Amino acid sequence: MSCARSAARNIRIVETDVKEVVNDDGGALAGVHLTDGAFVERRVLAVATQMQARTEGLEGLKLPREDLPDNMGRRFASAMAGTTEIPGVWVAGNATDLTATQKTTG
Repeated sequence: MSCARSAARNIRIVETDVKEVVNDDGGALAGVHLTDGAFVERRVLAVATQMQARTEGLEGLKLPREDLPDNMGRRFASAMAGTTEIPGVWVAGNATDLTATQKTTG
């Protein structure tokens, strides 16, 4: 949603990092403490996330990584069919496409 559309709906955008989410005594969202020391009361909170592939155990391969657009995270750099610049090493799934999900059947 654009800043103009947010403002038209009286939605305040705060770009300061959140230090802590605070709940009231009943467990409902009360607000957030920001890193600048401010407390902002909220009943609703929307956040932008960064996706990150689970790549434990692959560090030793030193595969090149690349940033995704709009600060959405990082992935392994690969070409068609998941080939990498290291001969014999391919990447697949969310290691190269962070939005990839695994389908399960029941």
